[in-house]
Amino acid sequence: MSGRCGGKYPCGGGSTMLIDSPFHERFWSKVRKTKECWVWTACRTGFGYGQIRINRRAALAHRVSYEIAYGSIPQGLYVLHKCDNPPCVRPEHLWAGTHAQNMHDMFSKGRRTPFRKLSERDVREIRALNGIIPRKELGERFKVSAATISRVMGDQC
Repeated sequence: MSGRCGGKYPCGGGSTMLIDSPFHERFWSKVRKTKECWVWTACRTGFGYGQIRINRRAALAHRVSYEIAYGSIPQGLYVLHKCDNPPCVRPEHLWAGTHAQNMHDMFSKGRRTPFRKLSERDVREIRALNGIIPRKELGERFKVSAATISRVMGDQC
C-alpha cells in the first residue's frame, strides 16, 4: 500500500498489493467467518486491526480485503468499518471514506468521547474482567473503544 494520510495510516492510491491466487489463499486462511463479521485471526495492531505482510511490509488486513473486493482505495480515503469491529475484514462491512467521515461516524456511534482517559482503577478493573465480559461490552461500560480495551490488555503481534 502506498501513500500515507497524516503520516499515521496508509491511505488510497497506487496499491502494490499482490492479487494472485496464492496470496488470496494465504489471506483468507487467516479469517474466521462468523454469521456477522469475518474476523482476522492472525497478527493485530495495538488498535485491534488485522495485519499481514506484503512484500515485507505490514498492511492492514481490512484495507487488503477492501482492495481484493473492490479494487484500489481512492487517493486520500480511509477504509472504514460499518460494523465498528476492527478485526473484521468482511468486504460488505467496509467502505471508503474521508477522515472527517470517520471522526463523525466514531463520535455519532459513541465509540469515542473526546479526551476520555481511564484511571488506574479503571485499568485494574478492566484487566480483572478480561475473559469474563466481552471487550466490546467493557468498552461500552468504560466509554472507550474496543481497541482501547485491547491496548489495556496488552494485545500485540
